[in-house]
Amino acid sequence: MKHSQGMYAALRHRDFRRLIESAAVSQIGDWLYNVALAVYAFERTHSAAWIGVVTLLRLIPYVLLAPLGGVIADRYERRTVLIVSDVLRAVLMGSLALVVASGAPVIVAGLLASLTTAAGTAYFPSTVALLPDVLDEDDLAAGNSIISIVQSASIVVGPAIGGLLLSIAAPTWSFVANAVTFALGAVLTATIATRSRARGDQIETSGPATRFLTELGGGVKVLRDFSIVRVLTSLAVGASFIYGTQTVLLVIVAGERAGHSPENVGYLYGALGLGGLIGAPIAARLARHPRLGGIALAALGLTALSLALLWFAHDAPLAFALVAVSGVGQVVVDVLSVTLLQRSIANEVTGRVFGIFDALTVGAMIVGSLLVAPLRGVFGFGPMLLVVAVAGPLLVIAQFRSLLAADREAAITGAHLRRAVDDLRRVSLFASLREGALERLARGATRERFAVGDTILLEGELGTHCYTVLHGRVDVRRGDGEVIATLHEDDHFGEIGLLKNVPRTASVTTASDCVLYAIDADTFKSALETDAMVASQAFESATSRLSMLSN
Repeated sequence: MKHSQGMYAALRHRDFRRLIESAAVSQIGDWLYNVALAVYAFERTHSAAWIGVVTLLRLIPYVLLAPLGGVIADRYERRTVLIVSDVLRAVLMGSLALVVASGAPVIVAGLLASLTTAAGTAYFPSTVALLPDVLDEDDLAAGNSIISIVQSASIVVGPAIGGLLLSIAAPTWSFVANAVTFALGAVLTATIATRSRARGDQIETSGPATRFLTELGGGVKVLRDFSIVRVLTSLAVGASFIYGTQTVLLVIVAGERAGHSPENVGYLYGALGLGGLIGAPIAARLARHPRLGGIALAALGLTALSLALLWFAHDAPLAFALVAVSGVGQVVVDVLSVTLLQRSIANEVTGRVFGIFDALTVGAMIVGSLLVAPLRGVFGFGPMLLVVAVAGPLLVIAQFRSLLAADREAAITGAHLRRAVDDLRRVSLFASLREGALERLARGATRERFAVGDTILLEGELGTHCYTVLHGRVDVRRGDGEVIATLHEDDHFGEIGLLKNVPRTASVTTASDCVLYAIDADTFKSALETDAMVASQAFESATSRLSMLSN
């Protein structure tokens, strides 16, 4: 496979640019709205506790509903899910603006914020699951790094715009502005050409609750059965736990240690964002290494060590530097774990896995923020830092053998994928496909062996797979047994039934011992749909071959 040059190579993909533009607009709007929501809660109640209540109401749907969002991301066409999510959030945010303008109780605003979050729970798993369709394999890490840069920049830009808007207008206009960003995000997403395959027509006819539990069980099964998925999720959970503690710790550090200036908390949050901006290109470069699990664990250790060293940060510059280093480590963990998960799990279950992933990471963030106060009361500030710093890496170190096995498995899988892509590129039917589509075919292709004389296809049967010849020869026969063609290495067969939705037009038997790639119908059609010209050429070729066979 070809290696892209530089982190920003992913931006050459038009659909990825649209996805990033939409995410950037929405996330900046989210951060400016978070500021306005906190200000509104405080102005109405003059209580810091109510700020905590509305923040919890805003976050808790991620924990409770993200798995459902993952099911939605796998069941329906993902670009459509993104658009619907943005439209719903635009409407809800507009409603929140009206509520705030009317001076309604804070709890009403908090509940609307909670509904807005709920409407967005399918957004993250849909985005992450759509990314491998939009980008080539070697651009995945770069794409995730750019998304991380957007997130880090939004943490800085969003609150800054929010503060400026609040200085010149009532909080109502911040909610209006966020509604506009969601609407603009929907418009940008609508220009994305890439489509995923909807799976709603494959769902068994049963009650909604039963369907949800059955489909969610598919994601849980992947998490349970595959050590690489468990370990990578644990890495992200550990980093999120540390981030959650930092949302409280940075306030303490700014007010009680680093300069004893509460206003320094803004600079410390800025340091976290700066660390993210620095860490993203580092993560993209590190992702080229064949074994990412150990690197991600080292990055998590760096994050934890930086947190523990805040014990000695009695001046603002040292605290700023340590928080920035922690931000670097967190972004490296996030980018590498997400990239490796995208490479390791089947596309049809990606949404569900990342729905669970999202719920666990946000849950860890909430737990981290809630544990700081009681742990400080029990241990004191310094030992408390050590406890929370050690907790994240320990979650992964306990699975260290699985981490090593996962790294080996990922390296082997990557080598097999590269070999399969090279094999499929030699097949005329697939030669014009872009790298990402070839990789999708390679992930879905099964290498199968047949002995001489075996029947692979039977004329008149319905087809579920097409095939390419890797080694050996196969004979194509009509009903009377006459051999009408012999296919050799890099030839293909079986695609006519899949493209034209007709029964097998001929039987295929092996003329020698053979090794074939079998590609299921969904994988085959999904890969071809990424390029309309290739799909059209394949359809024309199938029509021509069908005409020849009919004569």
